[in-house]
Amino acid sequence: MLTIIFILSLFSIAAIISWKMIEEKKSKMFFFSNLRKCADEAVEKTVNGAKNRFSVLNKKNAKLFVAFAGNSILNGVSSVKRKTYLKKLKFLDSLMAGGNLKKKGSASFFLKNVSEYKGKYTK
Repeated sequence: MLTIIFILSLFSIAAIISWKMIEEKKSKMFFFSNLRKCADEAVEKTVNGAKNRFSVLNKKNAKLFVAFAGNSILNGVSSVKRKTYLKKLKFLDSLMAGGNLKKKGSASFFLKNVSEYKGKYTK
């Protein structure tokens, strides 16, 4: 299959070259040359239109990407800020309490039952 495509493309290239050589010798354009010129103009117009459309899309995408990156950076900074603040609070609490937090008062009835229940089966 690929060899057939290769042979056809080779013959078409040879035909185009020979056609162009005949045009140059006779110094006039044939009917198909005008069609080729029209096709070239149409392709060029389409390519230029596509370039303009993609450049607009790229500008829009760039704006969206900048907004996304800015939002991500702000979220990251606020997250780091919050985590450092919480660590600072824990550190200050441990300094103020002297390292040991002992709460005075009795435990609830439920917690006493749980500790007695666990005490029976852990021995």
